[in-house]
Amino acid sequence: MIQEQGMSEDGRRLDRATEAFVAHRNLLFTVAYEMLGSA
Repeated sequence: MIQEQGMSEDGRRLDRATEAFVAHRNLLFTVAYEMLGSA
């Protein structure tokens, strides 16, 4: 079976993971920034 690059066998699972990341992107950035200190 041919798959598009970056797609999993269950494309919906990848979409849900992407949506979760985008929804929490600012929080994740803040956590990383705080862990590294103000650079």
